Amino acid sequence: MIKSIFLKKESYIQVPDGASFSYGGSQQWFPRTSPFGTDTRLSRYGCGNTALSDLCLYLTRKHSVSTPETLAAESPDHPLSKESYLDYARLMNRRYTFTLPFFGCTGAALSLSLNHFFLRRRLPYRAHYMWLNTGGRMLSAIRDSLSNDIPVILSIGPNFPNFRGRHGVMFYSSDGKKAPGRLPHLLPSANQNVHAHFVTITGLFYTSSGSCVLSVSSWGKQYYISYRELRRYIRRYGLFLTSSLICVRPVSKESRS
Repeated sequence: MIKSIFLKKESYIQVPDGASFSYGGSQQWFPRTSPFGTDTRLSRYGCGNTALSDLCLYLTRKHSVSTPETLAAESPDHPLSKESYLDYARLMNRRYTFTLPFFGCTGAALSLSLNHFFLRRRLPYRAHYMWLNTGGRMLSAIRDSLSNDIPVILSIGPNFPNFRGRHGVMFYSSDGKKAPGRLPHLLPSANQNVHAHFVTITGLFYTSSGSCVLSVSSWGKQYYISYRELRRYIRRYGLFLTSSLICVRPVSKESRS
């Protein structure tokens, strides 16, 4: 059994946030200006756009390339900052994700947006939304992607058929006492019923009892999700069509021609 697997850059994407650094971007950084403004829309419904923006930034860094979009976030003369990250995320929304009021983005739509970006910028990847996501198949896809140093976007769908339901997935946080080479000790966070939300999976590990735990980036912080609890949510309160993965795979030059 694989005990743990993480992205090669465990620090993930660090954006200066006051006296510390974030763990990925956050839709909550967008100011809520006017009820129908783009920033307000991204603040409320932009978790998918944030996940896509982070993944694209991670992959372009991995290949040491810049695109017209990522140059809005960082360049040799302008390091990444919260302001430049927001400019970058706005640009990704304007060109690729087109976040809608009240609905945000669907997993299938995000896959198409990613492929548009990959083709337009000639990056050797293709994205697909996993429609058939049994427990074993889903976990295998996460392992394969992380082994290739590629983040995975996880869609935690809404309650179904009661879309107004409040059931969700528990997010755990670390107590901050992680020793080098040791797994974090997890505590329940304030986010205890997360649903209708996109996060980015950055790693997985197994506890001493054999339970699988996913490391995720959400709202600019690192959280942890019990894989067993995620699957239980999908079975009892969600729907496998809306609670699934957006997987990105490397492709050869022949496949792109």
